[in-house]
Amino acid sequence: MKKIFYFVLLVFCFQFSAINLFAVPVHNKPVVRIQPNGDTLRLFVTGDEFYHRLHDADNYTVIQHPETGYWVYADREFVTSEKWNVVATDYVVGKVDPRATSLVPNIGIDRESFLKCQHKYDRSGVLSNPKTSGLNHGTLNNIVIFVCFADDDPITTPFSTIDMMFNDSSDNATSMYSYFKSVSYNKINILTHFYPTPQGDNVICYRDSLPRCRFMPYNRNTNPDGYREAEYETVELSLLERAVNYINDSCHVPETLDIDMDNDGNIDNICFVIKGESGDWDDMLWPHMWTMRNRGVYINGKLVDKYNFQLEGSGPHYFSSSVFSHEMFHTLGAPDLYRYNYQTYVDVAGTWDIMSANQTPPQNMGAYMKYKYGNWIDSIPTIRRSGTYTLHSVGSNNPDNCCYKVATPHPNQWYVLEYRNFNDFFDQTIPGSGLLVYRIDDRYEGSQDYDGRSSFDEVYVFRPGGTDSRTNGQPAQAYFSGSTTRTRFDCTTNPFPWLTGNIKDSSICVSNVSIPGETISFDVTIPNSPGDDTVGVRVVDDEPMVTVSHHMVTVYDPSCRPVAIYDITGRLVASSTNTTADPKFSTFTVPASGVYILHIVGLRARKIVVK
Repeated sequence: MKKIFYFVLLVFCFQFSAINLFAVPVHNKPVVRIQPNGDTLRLFVTGDEFYHRLHDADNYTVIQHPETGYWVYADREFVTSEKWNVVATDYVVGKVDPRATSLVPNIGIDRESFLKCQHKYDRSGVLSNPKTSGLNHGTLNNIVIFVCFADDDPITTPFSTIDMMFNDSSDNATSMYSYFKSVSYNKINILTHFYPTPQGDNVICYRDSLPRCRFMPYNRNTNPDGYREAEYETVELSLLERAVNYINDSCHVPETLDIDMDNDGNIDNICFVIKGESGDWDDMLWPHMWTMRNRGVYINGKLVDKYNFQLEGSGPHYFSSSVFSHEMFHTLGAPDLYRYNYQTYVDVAGTWDIMSANQTPPQNMGAYMKYKYGNWIDSIPTIRRSGTYTLHSVGSNNPDNCCYKVATPHPNQWYVLEYRNFNDFFDQTIPGSGLLVYRIDDRYEGSQDYDGRSSFDEVYVFRPGGTDSRTNGQPAQAYFSGSTTRTRFDCTTNPFPWLTGNIKDSSICVSNVSIPGETISFDVTIPNSPGDDTVGVRVVDDEPMVTVSHHMVTVYDPSCRPVAIYDITGRLVASSTNTTADPKFSTFTVPASGVYILHIVGLRARKIVVK
């Protein structure tokens, strides 16, 4: 079987800081591809703007052969056990049953290549903090610019349809405007303005001077005029710069329109709506976010900074009010609540948060996300005493009574309890009504940088079967309810509470969860609570034990986490070694007496003294 090397680094990156990138996931999106001989293929796409994979119904990966242009099945060509190339085979899709070959499904890129996908277009220092995080009150005027290519037909989607997706304010509207008005408890209004100005129900586009093929990847046989990898940035940003200049010259955004809500000199948000559907491997024509800051392009004296790139023909998976709302919450400061590293897949928030998954209509974000990134909940009250508590739902009009938090033994981690009700309009797509319990680790932002070693999840929703950071469990069953058998949450139940680093915790007990109604009630027991504002907490047997004897340091850790020892200057002295038959034990020898810093992944550093 002949194999052809094929690069598959998908890199649609948008950066709010040197390390934070944002995306929208899609799973099994149906697509149609046509073979050079005219055969029609019905395939699927799974992934996000950084890395997405074309595959068949059985999850066998499909790529385009770089020489023949045919869509073929992919294989791996190993360099080492941890690194491989994704290569094109001679197995033509539609002509060969991959199950009858030696191929395996779910072939994707290796970890090193995946990290390149995330960071290829990083621009250190381009942007500092999220645009308006901590404000997000008032009116934000969103700009949409319609774009088509030289050989495109006009956009046929009626303008009224697109306008309603953004601006519909009628009762029970699922528009982006109505969504944010509801989830922010009327604290932000997002109005969208369209350029060039539509003519009746007809969308008018800026028509570029270049054909569509210029904005698709180069292929020697099927697209010799396409862009090469090194040209990606220049080709895309030049297109958008030409579109903005056309608007400035021909359409004129009114100077009276406030496009800089926080007065930082940058346009709050701009969305380029491109004619056509999304593409494939390594394709620019995929919905994404990025920045034009380095281009120095302005509208009415305000810099065009971050932008959304949307494909008008990409269907409801991507061109929808739900996706617009997800991307807009990025603009307002929120990170993604899913892991970009597909090799550590755990659905940390399930369908309980719009920053984890997009539902139609869009679902609420969690109370914590509204509090920290939306600034629409003023505070989350702390439960300090054992007792019975009652909550209104997050999707109701009671932001002052929709959530509580409970302390843990770790100063940076705490639990949030909130009520979610599928009778609320923007929660009608959640799996059920009941009490959610999730853990916050405020040392991290989102889950996009999770690697299980130095970066972990900010938010984790407890669910049956989710026993640690590596097991997915059943996120759809996360809700506790008196209508089910799941009315209790403590260190004896499934799920049980655990902290970053997979430390089982006994500092919280929730019981007697009621049947959901206008409100939900439940009991909280704080172990060892003396009846005042002092919370007694302890960690059960997963807490590491450290012993020091002469120059020998021994760590007993049931979770087998990586361990490192540093001297007082910050120099690494020793890192995880195991010299016993039991992997729970790590032993270290330090060079001299003195003070050292012991660091166990997921826990606070501690000082140890070696005599």
